Amino acid sequence: MESQQAFYDLLKEGKTEDIIRILKRDPSLLMFRDSNGVSLLLLSFYFGNKILAEFILSCRSPLDIFEAAVVGNDDLVNEFIASDPSLLNAFSSDGFTSLGLSAYFNRPACANVLLEKGANPNLPSLNSFNVAPLHSAVASRASEITQLLLRHGADPNAKQQKGITPLHSAAHNGDVEITVLLLKHGADRGSLTEDGKSPMDMAKEVNALEVIRLLEQQP
Repeated sequence: MESQQAFYDLLKEGKTEDIIRILKRDPSLLMFRDSNGVSLLLLSFYFGNKILAEFILSCRSPLDIFEAAVVGNDDLVNEFIASDPSLLNAFSSDGFTSLGLSAYFNRPACANVLLEKGANPNLPSLNSFNVAPLHSAVASRASEITQLLLRHGADPNAKQQKGITPLHSAAHNGDVEITVLLLKHGADRGSLTEDGKSPMDMAKEVNALEVIRLLEQQP
């Protein structure tokens, strides 16, 4: 069971009780990290396994800054930054900043702490996704964090993999509130993905009528 593949298989199959039983039998596995250095706690969040995440949190400490950002522990994030400011723009083992993680998991208090302390809102991930925090916030429909990021200078036209901008994602999500925010901050309605799709094309794909109307309006 100690193998990384065994953990992945159980996580993919949603066999939470089996994983918890194994962790109770061998608590050292609570500190398990995969070949990319991603902890079992973060994996539980990536897989959307709330029960497993809560169990791990009840059994192990301490957290690192990336785990603290994902969990939403803004006090701990603040403590990390106070003791080591270089962590503001540091990358996790799988290539994300703590700001990017707090954006993806919709942790506005953590995002606010990081931005107020000077975290770079435009730093893309060091992996093939090439996502800036704004991409992550928009993908998760985290409107409060989207607003925070834009207020702190996030580029509304930054491109992630395949040339996708935040406005493309908002349009594809049919997210009216975030579309309005992005347009207000200068998002380019005419930006094209690598395969030639505009935000309007994305909105039409999902029949997002309100977003379509917004995109049709003159700037």
